[in-house]
Amino acid sequence: MARLIVFDVDGTLIKESSIWRFIHEQLGTLDACEVNKRMYEQGLIDYREWAILDAMAWKGVTEKKLKEIISKVEYVGGVKETFETLKRNGFKIAIISAGLTLITDRIKEELGVDYALSNELVFKDGKLTGEVKVSVEYPGKEKAFKRLVKRLGLNPYNCIAVGDTNADLYKCCKLKIAFNPKEEVDADVVIQGDDLREILKYVLGFENEFKA
Repeated sequence: MARLIVFDVDGTLIKESSIWRFIHEQLGTLDACEVNKRMYEQGLIDYREWAILDAMAWKGVTEKKLKEIISKVEYVGGVKETFETLKRNGFKIAIISAGLTLITDRIKEELGVDYALSNELVFKDGKLTGEVKVSVEYPGKEKAFKRLVKRLGLNPYNCIAVGDTNADLYKCCKLKIAFNPKEEVDADVVIQGDDLREILKYVLGFENEFKA
């Protein structure tokens, strides 16, 4: 029975398309952001190196300041109601993001998410050291997903994936829902809209079909 649904975060649950970029914008380090992004896109650095360079640009920023920035991030419409409905119907909810624990921890606390995987900035004495612990790489997010389902003893085929890029729509899942996709995607369902509740008819319909 498909009881685990896995969401992307940036652009799927929150309005910001990249939490990394949003922090750069708020801290005035967007120039460094663009340079690092170009190096990654040109194949000069890998995702882990890109994350480290971004984190280095924020060295010395206080944890308090970063949490203040994260508090400004808004959810897309209907997230709270969607999660409440899913939980009432027996689903466990996971979020997997190549973003940061600063936002996934907030979502987990506010919305009662069961599992959250993302990357963690390192702080010492309340200030960012410039280091980051990379647990979820982009576009290799499926590796993190497989680690999670293995730990939970689940069949990945019975899980549901929701996101806005192919990296979020794990090929091993039976139902893949693209929500406001940023690119051409290999998905079973594509939704364009501003309310996450649009996914529910497909998720609950799939679940009923699976039970039959």
